[in-house]
Parts: sequence; C-alpha cells; structure tokens
Amino acid sequence: MNFFAFLRRKTSAEQIRNQGVNAELKPLLPLYPPREVFIPEEAMRHYPRVTSLAANGLGAYLLNAHVIAEVVSRMEQRIAELGFLERAQSGRFQTYRRGQEAVSLQTESIGEGTTLLLVSNSTDLLQALPDLSPPAPWQVFPNIDAGGLVSLQGSLDYWWQHYWWPYWQSLTQEQRNEWLQDPAHPEAWREYVQLQEAFAVNDTESPA
Repeated sequence: MNFFAFLRRKTSAEQIRNQGVNAELKPLLPLYPPREVFIPEEAMRHYPRVTSLAANGLGAYLLNAHVIAEVVSRMEQRIAELGFLERAQSGRFQTYRRGQEAVSLQTESIGEGTTLLLVSNSTDLLQALPDLSPPAPWQVFPNIDAGGLVSLQGSLDYWWQHYWWPYWQSLTQEQRNEWLQDPAHPEAWREYVQLQEAFAVNDTESPA
C-alpha cells in the first residue's frame, strides 16, 4: 500500500500524526533525524497546508497537493536550482539531497492530474515552491457532467475533499466570487461549486 492509500484512510492531518510512523515513512527516517524545522504560520493555514512530521519521528514537514504534470516538472526544476542534486530512491519516494537537507517526492495520478506528496526539511524550498493550486474540476475529470452530478463518489469525492475543497476554502470571498463569475468556466461547474458552498454554509450555521 502506498502513502496515498494510507492518506485516504485519514480525514485530517491530526489523524495522520496520531497514527505514528507509517511503513511508507520508515525509509525516510535516516534522512530526516528529529530536529526542529521552522514552518511559517502562513504555510500552516493556506492551501496546501504544511504539516509537521515531528510527532512521526521525522525532522521534516509534509505537504500534499494535486497539480498538472507541468507543475511537477517545475517543482523538480526548482529542486535542482536550489542545489538538491544527489538523487536516491527511498522506498516509494524519490529523494534529492543537498548536504544535511533533503526533499522526498511521491506522485500518483488522479484523473487528468498528478497528486504530489512532498516531505522535506528545507525552509529554502518551502519559500520557493511554485503555485500548487489544483486544476479546475472539469480539467481533472473531463468526462463528468456537472449538470447531472448529484453526489460525489470514488476518485472525484477523494479529490474534492482533499484538494479542491481545501483550496476553495483558502480563497477570499472576493476570489471565490471572481471564480464563480468567470465566463471562461463552464456554467454547470460554477453552479455546482456554488451549490456545494451553500451546503457548507448551511452545515456551519446549523446548531449542533
């Protein structure tokens, strides 16, 4: 089972931390001995949220994003530009090293995009990340008709809950309005996102 399958069994980063070191992370232990890694507060709030792996026994952080293939190539180029040139395979992760610092990547295809799991102890990389915003729903799932979409299931449900919706919630109200009013976006998807937002607001406002 790869790390993405492990993540699918969790609903929050807190649960990931509470599970201890997963078998997928064990090959990374020698690369990331316990130490304090500075994570800016902003990185822990915005999409994709950066999570400390200190509780898992690693002196590193983790982020999980869904992007187009071009962004993965851009990420690898950025890693090389920062001097992470020594390469090694660490379990299912491809690791790049620069002295005592390292970056470990694992990828998996979901729809017409790529899920990118990144583990690192480099604050330089954290400050130099490319835009990791997810592609639009119709780009990831071009064969799904939003006009006839009732409930989220399968890969779409997983992608929506773990990537699209956290990204959407990280936007300001002005950014959401601009997205919903953009005529370049398919009307059916604009209506569906707006409907999901209305449901989310109702759930938040409903008494416990």
